[in-house]
Amino acid sequence: MLETFIHDARSKCSCVTLGMLCGLLSSTAAHADTLKACGLTLDYKVERPGPDVPAAMRDFSGVWVGAFDYGMCIGMVVESTRPNGTARLLRFNGSYTNAISSVSGRVEGRIVGKALETTNNRFQVTYVVLSPTEISVTANSHQYAQTGKLKRQ
Repeated sequence: MLETFIHDARSKCSCVTLGMLCGLLSSTAAHADTLKACGLTLDYKVERPGPDVPAAMRDFSGVWVGAFDYGMCIGMVVESTRPNGTARLLRFNGSYTNAISSVSGRVEGRIVGKALETTNNRFQVTYVVLSPTEISVTANSHQYAQTGKLKRQ
């Protein structure tokens, strides 16, 4: 009888502990979303930055869409930011005239102050927070520089 009582108590305790753990994990885990922007349909997951991520770095988190000054649709989804300043983002752009095709891809970036920088073999892109709802973007290639603005979605 005592063994049955102990077994029942352990089972109930395990269920309560597991339920609390699942609730905690679901409140901090990323959830999947779909964005339709720039002629693309993109799947993404934004992880809410933890309290150990400085406020200036948390400002980048989320979905941003806008355009370069010459009109091409661009955007990014900052899916995660870490206390060490690294960020994971989904960058994308729409097609423009017949010269540029729609494209998207995930890249790593580095946040320093109010600037998030990413680099690949063609472009260095710098995003700067102007306000809680607006970011400026500058993309430098070996040939030219492009500037634009993004709005929080």
